[in-house]
Parts: sequence; C-alpha cells; structure tokens
Amino acid sequence: MSLEISYKRILRGPCMKLAFSLIYKSEQPLSIPQVGQGQFDIDDLVDIRLQFDQKIPATKPTTTYSTKPPLPVTVNISTKKTDRGKDVTVKFKVLCTKTKIVKQFICTDTWTDWVELGKGQLTFKDPCYTLDDIEVLFTVTKSGAVSFADLYDDTDIIDFNLSLEDNKVPVHKACLAAHSNKFKNMFTSVWKDINEGCVEIKGATHQTLQYIKDYMYLGRLPDVDVRPMLLFAIQYSMSNLKADCITKLVETVEFYSLYSLLEFACENNIPELTFALMLHTSAEMVHNAYEMKKNPPLEEPLPDA
Repeated sequence: MSLEISYKRILRGPCMKLAFSLIYKSEQPLSIPQVGQGQFDIDDLVDIRLQFDQKIPATKPTTTYSTKPPLPVTVNISTKKTDRGKDVTVKFKVLCTKTKIVKQFICTDTWTDWVELGKGQLTFKDPCYTLDDIEVLFTVTKSGAVSFADLYDDTDIIDFNLSLEDNKVPVHKACLAAHSNKFKNMFTSVWKDINEGCVEIKGATHQTLQYIKDYMYLGRLPDVDVRPMLLFAIQYSMSNLKADCITKLVETVEFYSLYSLLEFACENNIPELTFALMLHTSAEMVHNAYEMKKNPPLEEPLPDA
C-alpha cells in the first residue's frame, strides 16, 4: 500500500514554504522508501525532492494507546543546483517551524545523497494513518566562491591595514579587493591612505574590524548583533557580507526587537533588509511586536552586544 502525499507550496522570493500531509492506509511498513511526486525549484537556483521512509519499530511500544499506536516516518531531502546556479556558491537552509529543526547545505551540481530532514509520527484516525500539515521553510542564497582561510594567520605577505586610531587590523589587499569593489577601485587609483599601506576606518570599533576580517578570510559571522558589520558592508560595497548580515538579522530577530530593526533599516536606507523582514516575518511575530508596542514592558530586552 503506497503512501499518499499532498503538497501545498507558497513561493516568496528566494524562499519557499512547503506544507505536506501524509495518508497511509496500512499497518505494514513501506517495502522501500517512497519519493514524493515531482520536484520543486527555488528562485531558479536549487531543485529539491523529498523522500518518505516509514518503518514499524522493532520493539513494541511501552505506552498504552486507546487506539492503534503511531507509526514513525522519516523525511529525507536531496538537492542540486539548477543550470542558473552552477557558476556561484549556493547555500540552502531548511527550517521546520513545528520541530524547530534547522539544517544548512552547500548545493552541488548533481543530486546529493538523501539527507535526513526530520522525523514525525503517523497517527491513526479511522480508517487510516495521517500526518497533519507539516510546514517547512526553504531559503537559498548565492555568493561568489571567495576563500582566504589559509592566509588568515599569515604575517609574511601582509601588505595592508584597516586602521582605527591606535589600533590596526592587518589584512591582504587581494582579500579586500576580492570582497569589496570600493577597495578594489582604491587600489587601482591614487589614494593617499592606500599608498601608505592603510586606510582609516571611521565610525567602527576595533572588534567590528576584527569581525570583518574573520568574515573575509573564514566566511563566518559572529553570534552578536551584526548591524555595525552591515553598515560597513554598505559603506565599502561588500555585497556578500551585506547579504549574509541581512540574512542573519532576519533569522535571529525576535518580536521584541522587530520594531527597532525596522527603524534601523529605514534610518539607514536599507530596503533589502525591510523587504527581507516582509518575506520572512510570521504574522504571529508581527502581532506580538504590535502588542508589545501598544503595551510596552517596563524594560525592553537589549539586543546582543
């Protein structure tokens, strides 16, 4: 007996929300894992397909049920880049809102092996087993493949500094030019600071500059508020850093900080951040933010430092 799978798909820019339901009219396990009909593409960058594997547990459940015990089901995922995404690095993120499972992938040009996305239970509702709507949010981002990890600790061929008063963060010109069009243009023109092997950065802290270096060389963002890094990315035309900062801000926003983040986007003329919040923020979070603004607490939680 086959597993009946139904989908409801909602596209929102580089995101896809997929709700699926399962109906199973047998007590016997599937003889082989069943692949859901069809495949889905997201922003013409990634193709995905789902697989459902249902097995009866080897041991009898210890819980006593008033009806038939639930049957476990595992959801697996396989992805590949589309033709449009083959010349860029495509990152793929999956969030199951019900189970809070978050997984991230780097997509390849061919179908990946099946990777477990999560587990659920088919519950018996006469005359069949069902799994009610499970919503999964898929998000894709693309970036150029730039890596300078091997040079992070290098001191022999360092040829530039990001300067802030008495503090300096040593970097390589090639790394700056690869990440920033503005620095690239500086290095090919007559620029006093550039010729002296440094550029003075105003309006940033030494810690922020160190985070910028970590991102350029290692591709990682810190677990702190990245708004100062976003402003730096805009000032120095660092498109990948800008996109990744916006993604992190949207993914980590809470209802109590939503209003201030929107204010930040408007004050600094960052329509991409505003639009990303429109795409990703749930109706529940918007309502909670509205209620808090209407009845503010005595002390508003502070963002991460």
